[in-house]
Amino acid sequence: MHDIIELKQFSLHTFATDLDSTAIDKARKGIYPANIVTDVSLTRLNRFFIKTGDQYRLNAEIREMVI
Repeated sequence: MHDIIELKQFSLHTFATDLDSTAIDKARKGIYPANIVTDVSLTRLNRFFIKTGDQYRLNAEIREMVI
């Protein structure tokens, strides 16, 4: 007997809102200061962020999920 595993494609979107349009613009960029290392595990940093200079930026895959 063979086990058949069915993989399903799905998409995820996060709808972000704020009364402050500046906050939305900042969040849309997905750029965080280097001190996020104190709050974000190394595993998550490596999986979801790209280090650029003294900042971390969410990878494009995650940024594209946020509307």
